[in-house]
This record gives sequence, C-alpha cells and structure tokens, in this order.
Amino acid sequence: MTEMSRFEKWFVNRRGVRPFERLLARLRGEVRFSLPERARVLELGAGNGSFAKLLYETYHPLEVHVTDYDPAQVELARATLARAYPQVPSAFVVERADATRLPYPDASFDLVVAHMMLHHLGDAAAIERGMREIFRVLRPGGRLLYVEAFHKDLVRSALLRSGLALSYHDSRGFRRWAFHFAEIGIAVRAA
Repeated sequence: MTEMSRFEKWFVNRRGVRPFERLLARLRGEVRFSLPERARVLELGAGNGSFAKLLYETYHPLEVHVTDYDPAQVELARATLARAYPQVPSAFVVERADATRLPYPDASFDLVVAHMMLHHLGDAAAIERGMREIFRVLRPGGRLLYVEAFHKDLVRSALLRSGLALSYHDSRGFRRWAFHFAEIGIAVRAA
C-alpha cells in the first residue's frame, strides 16, 4: 500500500462529516441504501473516523470495524470517537489493517466501505488483491460501497473480476465537492 502525502492527510483529516452526510442522503434517496439490523461493517482507510461514526449513528445498532493502514490515522480515528463519546461504544473496533491482507474470517461483513482509498492500494496487482480480500470478507449478499477518483476503470474491472456485481454506479461524482470527478459505486457479492 502507498502512504498518503502530507497534503492528502491534511485534506482527509480536515474534512468534516458534511460530505459523508450528503453521500449517505444521496444513496438513501437514489437507491434506498440501508443495512440489516445488527450489521457488521468494515471501513477501509477510515482516516479520522468521521464516516464510521456517521454510519453507527445512522444505522445503530451495528458493529463497525474502523481500519487504516497508517498507524497515525488509526490513532486519529480513536481520538475522534473518544471526543464524540464519553465512553466509546464496544460496537467500534479500531485497528490497523492492510486491505490487501485483511485479518478477518471469510464472509464476516455485511458492508465494506472504501471511501477514496482504493487508489492507495498501489498498482494494478495490489488493487486486484484488495478486491479479492474485500470479496472474501463480504457475506453472500454483502456490499462494497466505494467512492474513488483515481484508477476508476481499474477499480471497476478488478471488482468485477473478484466476483462482485456492480449494482449502482454513478460517475457524476459530487458536484459540490472538490472531487466532482469521483465516482460512487455499490457492488454486491452474490448470495
């Protein structure tokens, strides 16, 4: 995996929850995005933990594994959750993880979230390994929610080769965001 540059870290860590709220509102409106009761969620490249917190508050009760490859980002996510909750709920598991070698059993998550992180996996081979790992840890019927601005064609073809089926794809991106060229996708592991 590739490390984020100082600018990327600054951008990711200064970003508040509003863009994530808009993303969730858009998905809930356009595709009636929902999660099963007591869903298990894995967020890869969680950065400051804002999206994991929003998912928890929106779809509670659920279990959220908040991960990042960068140990400093893992600590930042822990700090974000600690500021938000006097006692961080046990539903949060915050840990370091490499998306190309996930430390979870097969078929253990209902949702995997990869928000602007798949390009950090590195080259085409690493993106392929990451997609195979995502497929492996998703339960049958589980979904991958991704937002990506770079290597979009590579990401889409890797997820299809991994066995995931693209159920929603929008290349309109975020008109009010700096990443107006980013695409949003939801892929499903066949049941």
